[in-house]
Amino acid sequence: MKQFRALLVLGLVVGLLALVGAALALPPAAAARPAAQQATPTPTPAASASLCDELQVIFIVDQSGSMAGYTDAQGIYYPPTDPIGMRFDGLRVSFDSLLALHSYSYPDVTFKTAIIDFGDAPSVRLPWTDANPMTSAEIAAQVQQLAPIFNPTGPLGNTLPGDAIEQAASLFAQQDQIRPQVDGCPRRVAILVTDGLPFDDVPGFNWQTHLAEAAAYTRQFLPSPDNRLYVIGLDQNGAFFDDALDEWVNVTGNPDQVRLAANPGEMG
Repeated sequence: MKQFRALLVLGLVVGLLALVGAALALPPAAAARPAAQQATPTPTPAASASLCDELQVIFIVDQSGSMAGYTDAQGIYYPPTDPIGMRFDGLRVSFDSLLALHSYSYPDVTFKTAIIDFGDAPSVRLPWTDANPMTSAEIAAQVQQLAPIFNPTGPLGNTLPGDAIEQAASLFAQQDQIRPQVDGCPRRVAILVTDGLPFDDVPGFNWQTHLAEAAAYTRQFLPSPDNRLYVIGLDQNGAFFDDALDEWVNVTGNPDQVRLAANPGEMG
């Protein structure tokens, strides 16, 4: 189990490193300028004229009963889809990695982060927080300060990711009041961690309709390429891949932005 956890965390960090580098690169239309106006490339990534100077990242985390395991009204037990708690431990490692990335690789880029939990309804676990330490001591201090945020919590009921995506758009809108997005900068990334299958115990609920509505909302209010939505599936029981993969691709608009984590290799 410890080896499994270590590999999964390592894969998450590797994926995060690639994601941050890709996210900070401006869209071609914004980066394309006459040669005379382009800065001379330097070894420092943040000094490149094709990089945005601010990255806003929201983690959207499924805290529904299926992630933790539950027993239904008929007494049938459903095992957890995230039995080792990667929605807590993996998230902590991601935040710690962002802090280190800023200090060692992107010191001239402003990092802002937030966390939304969802089950029956979304809730903001961590409001917008600057993640811009410049020294090892500052990294250690912020890691210690944020540590309680990642403690395991109880399940929050059903699985309604569409509402959480809307909450993420609202948080990005808050940042527009501070600095409006121009030519794709600040870069905005939402990373949704889920076991994949929306559910609500109300008559007539249809998960395909729920995700179709989420896709329509994303296209309207979080359009690519200025916004990127990634989906990471933490699912040891296979429901994510078997039942909802195509619909999640439709929500993100890009199959490369949907990652399955049925095993450690898939997380990377």
